[in-house]
Amino acid sequence: MAMKETVRADVEESGEGRYAAGDGAGLLFPAAGSVSSAEAFRLILSDLTLGVLRPGQKLKVRELNERYGIGASPLREALSQLAAQGLVLLEDRKGFRVPPVSLE
Repeated sequence: MAMKETVRADVEESGEGRYAAGDGAGLLFPAAGSVSSAEAFRLILSDLTLGVLRPGQKLKVRELNERYGIGASPLREALSQLAAQGLVLLEDRKGFRVPPVSLE
């Protein structure tokens, strides 16, 4: 996936900032204003979907930086946006974690 790829979609405003419509699955992707953040969001979401990031796994910014080659600030922004959509957990003073699998 090209690191300079931009989101091409309608953009909407929300209380959390600007987002572009996703793939029709009801997800909102960060708008292209911050390409690194948008790319980080897509890469993490892809790894969550494919099971590369395992349920219960702690998401350490340093490890994600090494994996994706994206800076800490865009990674934290992407993780915050994923948490706002319920796709990762934000634990007070502990960071981010992949949610456990539920049978419901």
